[in-house]
Amino acid sequence: GVRNYYRIFYVRKGGSWFFTKSQYVQLVPLSLQENKPSGEMAGLPTVNKENPSSALNAKKDISLYIKKVLAYRFTESEYQAFRDSINHQTNDGLSRIGKNSILLRAERPRSGKERFIIYFSDLTSLALSKQAYQKFKDSIQKGSMDTLSNIDPWHIQLRRYRLPSDETVKIYRNDSLLMEMTAGKYRKFGDSIRTKTKDTLLLTSFDKAEIRVYKPVYVWKPSPYVFTNSNGYVTILLPKVKQHRYQVIFFEADGTEIFRIKSVHEPELILDKTDFMHAGWFHFELYEDDKLKEKNKFQLTRN
Repeated sequence: GVRNYYRIFYVRKGGSWFFTKSQYVQLVPLSLQENKPSGEMAGLPTVNKENPSSALNAKKDISLYIKKVLAYRFTESEYQAFRDSINHQTNDGLSRIGKNSILLRAERPRSGKERFIIYFSDLTSLALSKQAYQKFKDSIQKGSMDTLSNIDPWHIQLRRYRLPSDETVKIYRNDSLLMEMTAGKYRKFGDSIRTKTKDTLLLTSFDKAEIRVYKPVYVWKPSPYVFTNSNGYVTILLPKVKQHRYQVIFFEADGTEIFRIKSVHEPELILDKTDFMHAGWFHFELYEDDKLKEKNKFQLTRN
């Protein structure tokens, strides 16, 4: 039900640029009436009528298709997590082809920007560089019982090893034994680790698993004072401009100063994109009464 409009942004030599007029693209729904799973597609499991606990459980109401073949069914929360991982970590696309039907389009990486997309059986994904993927591949092959299978040269499915029901598993953390449990309890324990924490649980041998604690990374937080608005323009918002004296200095990502506004007199000031010459990340320093109030960055896109 969401309409998407597109336009092309042209940049000429010398820095002049312009936009084309917006165009609406009408998506034509695929006919799903005759779509029947015919085996595995893109490395993802298809319908298993004899296994009620399969990924295509009938209680899950959002269907994911790959080339007209049903691959997964999600609950709403599962689909949101999968959608976020696809949108934020890959160049693949998702498009709605029905009220509760989604089409996944695997995208070939651009030349010189190879990214290997890893699809997990728990419906999340990773986007790795060539070097990072090689390390990941070696760790899976040498340090776990899991396997990797190629969907195509850039999209890979990770298949989790399933323990025999009578197997006993020892759980370690940093070479310290934490507990022992049966295979059935281990699967439930692994599900709780994946769904309730950001840690990972990796089966390293037939009877040994290792907990790897998640290490959070710095997450950029947009500035409330200097930011890009919904139209992509840089906005300076200073409600107390009458009570204080403000100065803003803008820098390239490498620290080179672009320009500065020595005195801001309006509570809201919008800057044209041409002031920055190109798309990308820019840094700024905001001074209030000659004291540094904030040091942050923002991103300008091409559209």
